[in-house]
Amino acid sequence: MDWLTFSLIGTSSLAATGILDKFILSRYIRNSAAYLIFLILVQQLFTILILAFRGVEFVYPASLLAVIAGSFQVVLWVSYLRALQVEEVSRVMPLVFVYPLFVFIASALLLGERPSLPPVTLALSCLC
Repeated sequence: MDWLTFSLIGTSSLAATGILDKFILSRYIRNSAAYLIFLILVQQLFTILILAFRGVEFVYPASLLAVIAGSFQVVLWVSYLRALQVEEVSRVMPLVFVYPLFVFIASALLLGERPSLPPVTLALSCLC
């Protein structure tokens, strides 16, 4: 498969996930925090399967940073689910998944990275 197929599959699955989240939050679960806890518990089932095959390796600073980053991501998910409760999916999803653009700009400003021409053209094509 080429990169275009993967990008279309990824974009389609993100759109389907947003619609499914909105449907579940509007019909079945009224509390976004309860839905988030359910999502975390379902994800832990996959984590248990991965740990059963790979085992547990704890690397001191990297593992601690991963736990902190995951905890911060819970706050972002609560914001996303509350926004889905209030607004339409078509208004929330573009705001949620625009973060690669901010990473692209922040990496140039904060880290001094200067990308070559192909990544710049790719980023500009994503804007259009």
